[in-house]
Amino acid sequence: MARILFGLLVFCAAAGVSAASAQQSFRIEVPAKDFEEWKVKIAEHIATHLRSAAPALSKAYEDVGHIGPEGSQVVVRLVIEASGQVSSATVAKTSGHLALDEVAVQAARRASPFPSIAPGSAATTLTYLQPVTFNPRRKPSVKP
Repeated sequence: MARILFGLLVFCAAAGVSAASAQQSFRIEVPAKDFEEWKVKIAEHIATHLRSAAPALSKAYEDVGHIGPEGSQVVVRLVIEASGQVSSATVAKTSGHLALDEVAVQAARRASPFPSIAPGSAATTLTYLQPVTFNPRRKPSVKP
């Protein structure tokens, strides 16, 4: 078993949450492999819902206009209950384009429920930051 804070120290720094308060709420132990698999499932869940948001995404690209060749990335802050339900999905870091930010947040909300946090864990919620990269030349990229 590896001690995993679900990448919490990195996520807390990006989200402006104190690591001490986060550790108090979220310290759980899971095998590192399980955590990696969980992150992949979260990304796949959101990607599926982004594909079904094609009309909204097309409209967002029209509203945005030009996006550079590297694309535009938004980071979505998810608060996930132990059951996998999303209790909150907000923008942690904007792409600079409100329309794209909204498409990412809505896809994350529609993707609920996610896989449960960790069976047998004492954690009741988990705050997780998920980057979503938009590029009109390719499909949106959602990677763990």
